[in-house]
Amino acid sequence: MMKTMNKDNNTSPYSRRMISIDRETLDYILSDVVLRGVFQEWADNNLCGENLSFFFSAVAFESLPSLSPPSSSPSSSPLEVESRRIYEQFIKEGAPCQINLDYGEVCNIQAQLSSPSPSMFIPAKSAILDLIQFDILGKFFASTAYSPFKGEDKQKTNKRFPPRKKATLRWRDMPSIRSDSITKLDKCIADPVALSEFMKFTKQERSDCDLRLFLAVLQFEENPTYEEAINIKKKYLEEGAQDEVDIDPMLKMSLFANLMREDDGKKLSQNIFKQVKEQLYSVISQDSFFRFQIFMIKRLALI
Repeated sequence: MMKTMNKDNNTSPYSRRMISIDRETLDYILSDVVLRGVFQEWADNNLCGENLSFFFSAVAFESLPSLSPPSSSPSSSPLEVESRRIYEQFIKEGAPCQINLDYGEVCNIQAQLSSPSPSMFIPAKSAILDLIQFDILGKFFASTAYSPFKGEDKQKTNKRFPPRKKATLRWRDMPSIRSDSITKLDKCIADPVALSEFMKFTKQERSDCDLRLFLAVLQFEENPTYEEAINIKKKYLEEGAQDEVDIDPMLKMSLFANLMREDDGKKLSQNIFKQVKEQLYSVISQDSFFRFQIFMIKRLALI
């Protein structure tokens, strides 16, 4: 178990007293892309990275109420899903990334899981932030990982960091991404930059077939030709297709029957894939897009 530095021991250049005076040091590291990455990597290698990971998850959790919850049922709201994930990963006894919290605080979090609130992790977050600031941060400063950032003019300027341009990137510095583009799937699709990020996300987690079929249907609706409908059927809907998507079997049979009644070279109704599109919208909104929302909120908390 990690030992906290003695607050009365001022012999170390990274004593509790010295670090607590300069709280902006921690804020700087957590908002600087380069330093934060080095700090996280060092913490992971020194068996304390779970504290940083939990802190960022807790910060992101506080922003979740601004997201539109999935429409399926209240039990799958963003707060409930993410609070359970944080508890399972960081809080409960034997969790894979268990952090060191008082037993009373663990019980307090457990009691709120059935009806979570945005503030439920704030006491735990504050405790872990103290640990980072008063113990882990000092060890990071004393490590070789931090050495490249010390600066030769440190003694003259009496600044902890060498003068350099911060590599911080914030949402307001990305004008091509609308701030509301991750609140609903249709808004994300309407924003080319947000859609590109969502497509990258689904490709990385190998869940992009649903999204690509949905986009193909939207494109079909603009020019509903028989040829394009058959291409969609062969690529995404036929059994054993290259990018087969799991669609309700009865819905698929009905669609295939409708296509068989149509003639090649004829303009089709743009609504022929309407039920498929509706099912895909529901599935994507509650599955991959929901995970993308969590991912983007966490990324926003980190940058």
